[in-house]
Amino acid sequence: MTMRAFVHHGKPVNLASPQDINGVTIGGNYNAVSLRNYQGAFVFLQVGAHSSTAVAVTLKQAKTTDNSAVKALSFTEYYSNTVGASPTEESDMWQKKTAVSNTFNIAANTNYLIPIRPGMLDVSNDFDCLRVDLSAAAASTIIGLMLFLHDGPMGITDNTKHIPSARVNRMPN
Repeated sequence: MTMRAFVHHGKPVNLASPQDINGVTIGGNYNAVSLRNYQGAFVFLQVGAHSSTAVAVTLKQAKTTDNSAVKALSFTEYYSNTVGASPTEESDMWQKKTAVSNTFNIAANTNYLIPIRPGMLDVSNDFDCLRVDLSAAAASTIIGLMLFLHDGPMGITDNTKHIPSARVNRMPN
């Protein structure tokens, strides 16, 4: 698949380049992203160094990208992949996990994938934005956070230059 084909089918949104969240509020409140023109998304969280202090991952839904009317987003399913797992041929395997009370704690050197499927957001009440929340770490924790939107617009007249940003609120359909 070429990069052009990839952007026709989805939109990657970088929420946080790899950084040390080290107990600061950046670990908890990322801006919301609009999913209005997309059928779903994948939250992709990369964890490098991490102390034993619990850092919880939760999801929120909002009415706007500036986080108005935020409420919890229910999810039970997520996947994890341990970097450098042994045996080597299994190092790229994703293990299905179950979140408890719509949350899970991260581990060092682990990647996480959370699928956001149609029907999870309360779109009938105008909740069409998604926010990832991480509780702040008490010691060195390196994370990177991406959101991959999928099955969305092709842009005006099939031109990828005009695919609207997922970082701004949409006009009503």
